[in-house]
Amino acid sequence: MIGRLRVGVVGVGRLGFHHARLVAARGDAVLAGVVDADDCRARHVAGELGTRAFESLEALLDRCDAAIIAAPATAHGRLALAALDRGVHVLVEKPLAASVGEAEALVAAAAWARAVLHVGHCERFNPQFRALAARCRAARRFAAVRLSPRLGAADVSAALDLLVHDIDLACALSGGRVEEVRARESTRPDRVRTRLTFSTGQVVELVAARGARRAVRRWRAYDSAGAHDADLLAGAGGGLLPAVHEAFVSAIRRRSDGGVGGRAGLEAVRIAHRVMEAARLARDGALAA
Repeated sequence: MIGRLRVGVVGVGRLGFHHARLVAARGDAVLAGVVDADDCRARHVAGELGTRAFESLEALLDRCDAAIIAAPATAHGRLALAALDRGVHVLVEKPLAASVGEAEALVAAAAWARAVLHVGHCERFNPQFRALAARCRAARRFAAVRLSPRLGAADVSAALDLLVHDIDLACALSGGRVEEVRARESTRPDRVRTRLTFSTGQVVELVAARGARRAVRRWRAYDSAGAHDADLLAGAGGGLLPAVHEAFVSAIRRRSDGGVGGRAGLEAVRIAHRVMEAARLARDGALAA
């Protein structure tokens, strides 16, 4: 592709604004415009960043080479599919979609359109996690805790909102497939706890909760030398979105494909739904006892 990449941002709330700001600052891309369900918000962001606010998704997509979807998770599938159907490359904030069926449709649409489909699993680029993964490749047991003070994306469960980050990291770390999913019964809808067993023999225990007193993002690996910790909040200090953008743009320009592709995003959604089903079964069993 020759010239500057035309990128549109769909959804310019808190996170979408940062996506738009970073695109506008790139030398090899131009912020082609923004669109949001809140027209006033779209116009405000467009004015601040020197771009155009579009009245419809279709009008924006017609003027884009690539789109970043930062709308609520329940809209990811519909919005990303509209872009892919037009041959527009897509970066979707996590989760890839709210349902497994929608995520599968996106992967199929990207393959048909020969378009890049990336997911914003930014923790893959976290230097703290990368250091832990490199240092503890022989470890067979891992544990992670992710707590958020905000109730956040209440349109999806804590499993799809928060846990999906660490599911993706666990899959990247293991390189195998998940053979067993266990989840504990919880009376709190914004808290989830699961144990994933991989075909490689690795076991990963994950906890995620919304509405906590403070933010926590911590991983721990256990090997023959003992326990090794990684504070992912410390690793995110410089911001991880620029790395996500760089991988996306590089993939479009066929220089590399270091981002998190659609198939990895689909697998994370599949496992998150398995966790939710395991938690439901555990909860139903507890109520019946």
